[in-house]
Amino acid sequence: MGVKRKLTDPPPLADGDWNPKFSPDGLTVAFKRVTGYWADEIYLLPRAGGTPRRLTDARGGIWGHAWTADGKSLIVSWQRSSTIFGLWRIPLDAPSGAESITQGGSDAITPATSLKASRMAWVNQLWDLNIYRILANGVGKPTKLIASTLRDQGATYSPDGSIAFISDRSGSKEIWLAKGDGSGQAQVTHFGGPSIDHLQWSPDGRMVAFDARPHGYSDIFTLECDSARARCGEPKPLSMAPAVIPSWSADGEFIYFASDRTGKWEIWRVVASGGRPLQVTKNGGYMSRESRDGKWLYFSKYMRDSIWRAPGSQAQNRTALGEAEVLGPPYKVKTDDWTITADEIVFLDSATSTHPAAIRAYRIATGRTRSILELTELLPDTRGNMGISVSPDSRWVLYSQL
Repeated sequence: MGVKRKLTDPPPLADGDWNPKFSPDGLTVAFKRVTGYWADEIYLLPRAGGTPRRLTDARGGIWGHAWTADGKSLIVSWQRSSTIFGLWRIPLDAPSGAESITQGGSDAITPATSLKASRMAWVNQLWDLNIYRILANGVGKPTKLIASTLRDQGATYSPDGSIAFISDRSGSKEIWLAKGDGSGQAQVTHFGGPSIDHLQWSPDGRMVAFDARPHGYSDIFTLECDSARARCGEPKPLSMAPAVIPSWSADGEFIYFASDRTGKWEIWRVVASGGRPLQVTKNGGYMSRESRDGKWLYFSKYMRDSIWRAPGSQAQNRTALGEAEVLGPPYKVKTDDWTITADEIVFLDSATSTHPAAIRAYRIATGRTRSILELTELLPDTRGNMGISVSPDSRWVLYSQL
């Protein structure tokens, strides 16, 4: 029986080294290093150990890799210059000459190769996510509002009732705008590759905050938009990395966000124009929403199924009140799929052994919960949020589903 020994040592804040694969001659190990949200790299390491050599040249998602029969190249499922996974052949002696094998309208993932013949197999995966709308009182059936043949998700209402959403119909995740009825869809960003998530309009409807990963680690960006004309300026980074899931204070002066810079996820706050961030939570925090009067900050915690609240930016006695859980068992709140209105928390209740997934509304004043829609069809378990948003008049709820 052989002796187990450690081969790699991931850097701080990395999410580990994964999927080791021996080369055909058994002398080299190829593995994936995860440095952030869909920010992966392929490394090569001699079987005897040593310093890993990075093979890939751009941080993007990687969903499987396999050696060619001659051991001179790797076949990699890679989000290279796209948020759609394509298959690439990467020569070990000239990795900058990566060759695209397949790149189309569906994800090509988990490649496998034959070491005795020039054969390769992979999975084509197509997630046709669409944005639906349902009456907030739960009456009637949902209608498909925004759709394409790829992924449309993360929709959020602006104060004037127009909609911002995320779609990869152009080949990469980008921000799009649409009117409240779903018409007039227009692409307003052109990142061309990095993942984008968690859109949030400012209270005056002039800015959209979001997180994106153009350099691997996520940062918060703001985008000035004219929703009536479906036009936006250039995205501006706040340089808060690592940071995700922005939200605005009630007066629009501050942006809250989540960061694990201290070693665990906490909520931070920064002036909307940028500056030095201030840590808000001490016992964990992830997604946050401030009440319309600014007196309370509602928030979730990473990998927890509840919502807490603490004094907001307009609270008169922030230090004395502390934090308290306001929504928890028997419900399982999906960490980044909920929002607040003037008097309710509208949330995605994850499926359990006793009930299916559902969109529900929790009335803050009474503690009562009502069901808006049971999600009996497949709801994919993804790391990107599906988007729960309520219209300014509290009449409609948006969400995404296959």
